[in-house]
Amino acid sequence: MTVNTHGRRQFLAVASASGTVLVAGCFGESASDEEESDADAEAEENGDNDDEDGLPEPEPVDVDRIAADPTDVPDPVDWDEPREHEITLESIEAVAEVEDGLTLRYMTYEGQIPGPMIRVREGDTIDLTFDVPEDENVDAHNVDFHAVYGPGGAAADTTLAPGDDVANVRFQLTYPGVHIYHCAVPNMDHSYDFDAAADESPTYVALNGEYLAFTDDGAYGPVEAEVGETARIYYANGGPNLASSWHAIGNVWSRYYRDGDLTSAPDENVETAMVGPGTTTAAEVEFPVPGPVSLVDHALSRVVHRGSLGQIAVEGDENTDVYDGDP
Repeated sequence: MTVNTHGRRQFLAVASASGTVLVAGCFGESASDEEESDADAEAEENGDNDDEDGLPEPEPVDVDRIAADPTDVPDPVDWDEPREHEITLESIEAVAEVEDGLTLRYMTYEGQIPGPMIRVREGDTIDLTFDVPEDENVDAHNVDFHAVYGPGGAAADTTLAPGDDVANVRFQLTYPGVHIYHCAVPNMDHSYDFDAAADESPTYVALNGEYLAFTDDGAYGPVEAEVGETARIYYANGGPNLASSWHAIGNVWSRYYRDGDLTSAPDENVETAMVGPGTTTAAEVEFPVPGPVSLVDHALSRVVHRGSLGQIAVEGDENTDVYDGDP
C-alpha cells in the first residue's frame, strides 16, 4: 500500500502495498492427533519442540523492518519530453517478523515489501540492471513488469540462475497507468505450505507484508493526515489467489481509477472496489472530518484475524455540518 496525501497543497502520497498474501507455519501433510502427540513427545525429549501452535521456532531476524513505508512515494513527473532512466533492482532474501515472535523468509526487491515504486512518464525508456547477491542466488530469480511489452514482461530475459551474474534489459514505457511488478519463477518461497496455498487459505493477508503494521497496535502506527487534505492511495494485490474487496471505513473512494487506469475518467464515490490478484489500482479519498479511516478488505474475516487492515489517522478541527457525533 502506498499513500499520497494532498491538502490541495501537495499530494501526501500514501503508497499502499496492499494485498501481499503470506502462508506461514504449515509444513507437509496434516497428521493424526496420535501422530502429533508422538511427534510432540519426541520433540520435547530432543529439546526442540516448536511453539504450541505447531509453528517453527523464530529465526534470528536480518532486518528490523520489512514493510515498505507507505509515504515513500517518488515525486510527480515534472518533465514533458521522454527521458532515459538507469535503474537497478536487487533481489534480497531477508528474515523478518510477520508479527511478534513469528518470522518468515521474505524474497524482496531492495529489502522491502513491496518493492520500490518507480514513477516515469509514458514514452520514457528504462535501462534496467537486475542483480541477486551471489550468496543468495541458489534458486532462479527474475522480474515480471506488467508495464512492459516483451517476453514475460521482461521475466524471460531477467531470469538469473545460480552462478549467473547480472541481467540487463532495456524497454520503453508505451502505455500509461499504475502497474505491478513481481517475481515469476516457481518455488521461490521457502517455509511455505503449498497445500494451504492450493486451498487458497493463507495464514495472513497482510498490507506491506506485516500483520497490522499500520494500525494503532502495529509496529509503525497509522499514516497521518489533516482535515482538508486529499490522499491518493496506490493499492497492489500481489495475490497469488485472493481478490480483495477494498473498502475505506468511514470514507469513500471519491475518485477511483479502476485497475490502475489513469487515462479514463475515474469512477466517483465508490464504496467498495474489487481488486483482482496481479492488479494495481489507485483511489483518492478526502478528509472533511477528523478521526480514523480504516482501509480493509471487506471479506472481513481477513481483517483482524489475518491482517488486511491499515489506518489513516486524520487530525484537525471538527466539522459538525458534515458529522456531529453528539448533536
